[in-house]
Amino acid sequence: MTTGKPPPPRAGHSLTLTNDKTACVVYGGRYKNEYFNDVFVLQFTPNPPRWSKIDIDASSLDGPLPSPRYGHTLVAFHEEFLLFGGHTKLPTPTREENLFVLTLNKEGKDLAQYIFYHLILS
Repeated sequence: MTTGKPPPPRAGHSLTLTNDKTACVVYGGRYKNEYFNDVFVLQFTPNPPRWSKIDIDASSLDGPLPSPRYGHTLVAFHEEFLLFGGHTKLPTPTREENLFVLTLNKEGKDLAQYIFYHLILS
């Protein structure tokens, strides 16, 4: 059993465990004709595990927000996550080959507070 609101149904998303194994991150995916670029965190402690959606303020980012996508790769690397590739539909179906770094702020132990994106390769 978990608390909080979990992500809506989707396929082609990523589910990645943090390196310290205290949480997992769900990014993107699609459901029918809707593509996502949202981020959800499932923190394992305290018990019961808690879902949180990270609200991203695009105006506070150093670069562009990753476009909604599915079939991408998200891997944990030290305290950050590398987001690569995937398929988008804007404005027509496209295979992406860009690389973003996602940083979750762990201050206060609440991963759901902040996220920062940096476009590395486009």
